[in-house]
Amino acid sequence: MRCKDVEKLLPGYLENNLRAEEKARISFHLSRCPACTGCLELLKRTDAALAGIGDLDPGPALMARLQAVPSTAAPRRRFSVFVFKPAIQPVLAGAFLVTAFIAVLAFTPVGGRMIKTLNRQMHAGYSKITRLYARAESIADSLGGAREQVIVSLENLPPLGGDQR
Repeated sequence: MRCKDVEKLLPGYLENNLRAEEKARISFHLSRCPACTGCLELLKRTDAALAGIGDLDPGPALMARLQAVPSTAAPRRRFSVFVFKPAIQPVLAGAFLVTAFIAVLAFTPVGGRMIKTLNRQMHAGYSKITRLYARAESIADSLGGAREQVIVSLENLPPLGGDQR
């Protein structure tokens, strides 16, 4: 155990508020470390000195001043400070635009028409692709035995618009 860890646990060790295993580890450390033993002795002396001081009753003037402190403190504005940070503003602007676009699509008649148009265009494109695949299969079937040779020669062609060395 490191001295830093032991120093954090010494008040609990002094008040006997630790588990048995922690207490044993601290006792072992204290038996080998004079610095931590000195800290424990200082805590014991401080505890004894504070035990001799009785409870103090604050006067009415002090209590009035203490109760007035929260009312004079400036209100905390965590959210507004977070929102107005320059690094966060582009993210918030993007989130607002996406939210506004989704709201237009979901809650306006124009949005409904846009969704229907997109749906029609997607289905038209899908049916064109289906017809293209069907046509390609019929061409492949009509090739018969030469099909493999055509595929190999097509694979060896350079890409469209590429270098034709």
